[in-house]
Amino acid sequence: MAKTARALGSSLLLSLGALAAASPLDEAAAWLRGGEAALDFRYRFERVDQEGPRRDARASTLRSRLTLTSATVRGFTGQLEVDDLATPGPDRYDSLLLDNPHFGEAAVVADPPGTELNQAWLGYAEGPWTATLGRQRITHGAHRFLGNVGWRQNEQTYDALRLQYQEGALALDYAFLARVNRIFAGEGKSAQPERFEGASHALLGSAALPVGTLSAFLYALDFDEAEALSTLTWGLAYDVQFGPLALSAAAARQTDHADNPDHYAAPYLFLEARYGAAPVTLVAGYERLGSDGGERAFVTPLATLHKFQGWADQFLVTPADGLEDLYGGASAAVGPVKVGLYLHHFAADRGGEDYGSEVDWVITWPLHRRLTLELKYAAYDADAFATDTDKLWFTAQANF
Repeated sequence: MAKTARALGSSLLLSLGALAAASPLDEAAAWLRGGEAALDFRYRFERVDQEGPRRDARASTLRSRLTLTSATVRGFTGQLEVDDLATPGPDRYDSLLLDNPHFGEAAVVADPPGTELNQAWLGYAEGPWTATLGRQRITHGAHRFLGNVGWRQNEQTYDALRLQYQEGALALDYAFLARVNRIFAGEGKSAQPERFEGASHALLGSAALPVGTLSAFLYALDFDEAEALSTLTWGLAYDVQFGPLALSAAAARQTDHADNPDHYAAPYLFLEARYGAAPVTLVAGYERLGSDGGERAFVTPLATLHKFQGWADQFLVTPADGLEDLYGGASAAVGPVKVGLYLHHFAADRGGEDYGSEVDWVITWPLHRRLTLELKYAAYDADAFATDTDKLWFTAQANF
């Protein structure tokens, strides 16, 4: 591995020298001639009805995305991506921007309008190695510990150096994260930190075994703006498939890290089974985010959190008593249309108190190869945590 890394570095230096010796105009022309441009538009109407003092929310947002990707020249590739989020229709929602007229009054929909540079990176590939430097999209596995929060209109990206290695049964993915560009940036100041700066490390390695795939991961997060989220998390995951039956398991441990003012240790456990017999897929699972004596609980601040613990997003921050999520559901294809129904029961890890339950359903219709429609609904029924909350989304996404 060390010899291969040195070879990658030597090849990178030689390629940079060749680029410097060649005509800059010729190299730039080669990059542009073979490049690609893509446009993506995603309109979403989101409705939030919840008990409590806040008014119900209605959000009508349109995200427009332009992506420019260069050709690959001497192993180098670049990408530039710009997002604009507008509110084309009447809205009443708290985007968490402090100057929003509905701040603190309406339910939260974390889609602040504005324009931002979403990605700007330079990549280099040599043999089994790939290096990417700049603002980029990074995801690991199912996004449980490192994700891009792609569900929200404003994406989470990273100012980072990423190194990836893939050869045979072995895959390694390491990233040094200098800045996390969170989903809260918009036209104005947000009540939430718009970015996390610091020196964080994310490492994921996997190996294909004779039966299944074994993965190991480590996340050392150090945030200047959120010291309480500075954590050290490490663990193992195993995935295996027997015909139509797929099984997944993961276990991890988390402790405080860097300047975190709290000292704690909390466990994590994930078990899931999927059975697919076309056109139906059944799923059942259990996820535990443990608590350390009710003082602190296991957290995943860089996850695509909407994917986990129900779509109503009641557990974006893990309660201090921890969380147990027992869930099951089914999805099916009816011609080109896909439908899904999922049930969750939530309880405290410490003490076992019932937090509540949730029903989620979704219908996705690829109306055209360039246009997809989706209707999605979540209903959270509170027992001892949060309040009853219903959310409805209609999404239309077009790409060119």
